[in-house]
Amino acid sequence: MAALIRKGFSVLGEPHQRCVTCPVRKRALFNGVSEENLDWTERYRVYQAEIAPKQNVFLEGEPSTHAYTLFEGWAAVYKTLPNGKRQIMRFALPGDFLGFQADLEAPMIYGVASITRCVLCAFPRSNLKQMFRENQGIAMQMALLNARYMELCQYHLMGTGRQSAKERIAFLLLELYYRSQLQVEGSNEEVVPFPICQEEIADAVGLTTVHVNRTLKEMKKEGLVDCSARRLAIKDEQRLSEISNFDKRIVEKPMLL
Repeated sequence: MAALIRKGFSVLGEPHQRCVTCPVRKRALFNGVSEENLDWTERYRVYQAEIAPKQNVFLEGEPSTHAYTLFEGWAAVYKTLPNGKRQIMRFALPGDFLGFQADLEAPMIYGVASITRCVLCAFPRSNLKQMFRENQGIAMQMALLNARYMELCQYHLMGTGRQSAKERIAFLLLELYYRSQLQVEGSNEEVVPFPICQEEIADAVGLTTVHVNRTLKEMKKEGLVDCSARRLAIKDEQRLSEISNFDKRIVEKPMLL
């Protein structure tokens, strides 16, 4: 198995987190699997590994032997543009599935980099088709997950082309704020973890870091947000929603089953 483990990964020793007690299961691919059948999902998971911040989970254009459920940490899913700049397509939070694409035998069509320390549950890509055939609930869940990812990407694409800097940043902050709240069932915390830097915000909304810095300062002065010390506080949720035209149902849509 060692030959299949990506450089930079540190495989965690036993005992692994059991799927039946996994705190992110209700937000992950295996949400639709009954507790009685969760031993079945562990048959496909080959290891858990951790990776340090600012490391590659996948490199665009390179082959990959595994896909992963993000168990802990934050990561960025990105494409490299012809001019060498990075476009972050979305941020991955615990429960998100990484490494799935239409052609599972082809090299990766996007890259994934850790933002924080991450813990990943690894599944061989060669087994995914069999796993989907054996469990239609998981196959449908994957379809819904990718539809949600696509919907968020479409909103960000529309924003990059048509919205002001303030509108784009407001949308991204609200998206990540609500998604962070969903990490803890029933949470309504006003301040949530926010480990991304201004450069990563810039890469996600198509702006320069100088423009992002100036806009965040203006938004803080207006009493809209406070984004500092790796924490995000939404000070005026209603005004921010009006500015960004954000509908939190985008991230609150229930998963299958």
